Amino acid sequence: MSVDIQSFGQSMESIARLISSAENEQDYKSLQTELGRLCPFDNLIVYAFDGTTPPELLGSNLQEKRLREQMQDFTDGLFLLDPFVIEAQKSISGVLRLQDIMPDDFFESEFYRYHYIHTDVRDEVRFIVPISHARVVHVFVEREMKSPAFSDQEFGLLRSFWPIIDLFVRHRIRRLDRMQRDDGRTRVPIDLRTRIEAMGNLTDRECQVVELLLRGHATKSIAYRLSIEVGTVTNHKRHIYAKLGIHSQAHLFERFLRSIGSI
Repeated sequence: MSVDIQSFGQSMESIARLISSAENEQDYKSLQTELGRLCPFDNLIVYAFDGTTPPELLGSNLQEKRLREQMQDFTDGLFLLDPFVIEAQKSISGVLRLQDIMPDDFFESEFYRYHYIHTDVRDEVRFIVPISHARVVHVFVEREMKSPAFSDQEFGLLRSFWPIIDLFVRHRIRRLDRMQRDDGRTRVPIDLRTRIEAMGNLTDRECQVVELLLRGHATKSIAYRLSIEVGTVTNHKRHIYAKLGIHSQAHLFERFLRSIGSI
């Protein structure tokens, strides 16, 4: 197996710079710089997820106050519908991109319209770093609507940086744990099924259908996942809408936002 000496040397330099920066408060600025050497992007955001409790913001290149306001609905409960979070719950680690994990018709889903368009994000790649059984750090690398989606080549370059990101994040988390960082925010686990049940008098099967609808699955995908007929899914949707007194998936999403207290 041949070794690219130049690439190896650049990787070692990146590791040295990042590990050094992890000892100060500008570490995520350094992470942005190192990733930017591979390909351009707009936003870098780092969250720590711990089960179903609202995620903790660890850092970003964006202004913190504005970012917290933009992501309020996400941290209030929308994160439970996030395809990256759902994949990470399968004990997956590494580098993921939205187009590879999103449900069919995701770009037509209310989650995409409400979250991605609201935050002006066109495309996203995430580094998923598991810290413990439930605790996982997500490094969001985003391009805004003004920018093109990540190409296959750019995704490959970002993916090649995975070992360095993994090492950096683990080093940073150990430092934060030593500091016993506490941002003063109370985090109570959020149960998605309970929030869906709070929307109305729904059966177990109807709750399953609602959850998949909220995540962006189309009727055929729901039928496949639940091993039922397409017509049965259609009937469930009709019953759900009647019980909740709504007429569209936009109204369904609005009811969910109410159930998590976002509106």
